[in-house]
Amino acid sequence: MKKNVIRALAFALLMVCLLAFAACGGKFATVEDFVKSDIMQKQLDEMKSQLGDQAGSLEVTGEGNKLIYTFTFDLGDQDAETVGAALENALESASGTFETIATTLKDAVKVENPVVVVTYVASDGTELCSKEFAAK
Repeated sequence: MKKNVIRALAFALLMVCLLAFAACGGKFATVEDFVKSDIMQKQLDEMKSQLGDQAGSLEVTGEGNKLIYTFTFDLGDQDAETVGAALENALESASGTFETIATTLKDAVKVENPVVVVTYVASDGTELCSKEFAAK
């Protein structure tokens, strides 16, 4: 479980770098256009391969003013409520990272008040936790 959280946070840090790099190329009309761009898709594929499949699966989508990370992983024999609470605490301690992503997103897209949404889901579809982070 702890390994999954660490890998997810490592991915988030990589996203900060990617957003900064992508912002240099001009602004995208929407968050969805940004996520679907060739440069983002290539970088996301590379990052996912670096993280491997031990962290579960990751989907990054854009919707309205939201950049949405959905991490899905197998809980195994772990209790969903306990894992959800641990993930909630991890998200809280990493709030600065996700706020930085939201702030950097402003430079990459022509969207008012972009936010980052991080959602953790068990492989059976149960939402373990979800949190939104706004630019500071």
